[in-house]
Amino acid sequence: MNESISRANHNKKKPTKKQYLLRRAAALTLLLTAGTAGVNVAKSSLKAAEPMTPVEQLHPDEVTPYVAQPGDTPWQIARNFHGEGEIRPLVDELQRQAGVDGLQVGEQVLVPNDQIHQDTSE
Repeated sequence: MNESISRANHNKKKPTKKQYLLRRAAALTLLLTAGTAGVNVAKSSLKAAEPMTPVEQLHPDEVTPYVAQPGDTPWQIARNFHGEGEIRPLVDELQRQAGVDGLQVGEQVLVPNDQIHQDTSE
């Protein structure tokens, strides 16, 4: 049986030089296309979010005060106000307001109104 397999493989026609080059070109094109797509996806996911305007520069009507409760973190507050999507700029702002000591219970932070995207359809 091994002899018949060996003969079958031996009797196959080799691709012509033109076929070989076309196959190589197609494989190279596919690799380059996939690589370029991968780079573009990586670039878009690594793109830095736009920094927010510090709340001190906003008019009082443009912010909503929030008083920190036990267990609150800047991430939880940002998710509660912003909902789905990119919350990192809001987290950064809340952390900046909290300072080096972090967010303390009873501390007031200001959430820019343009960052409030709660789902009101419920």
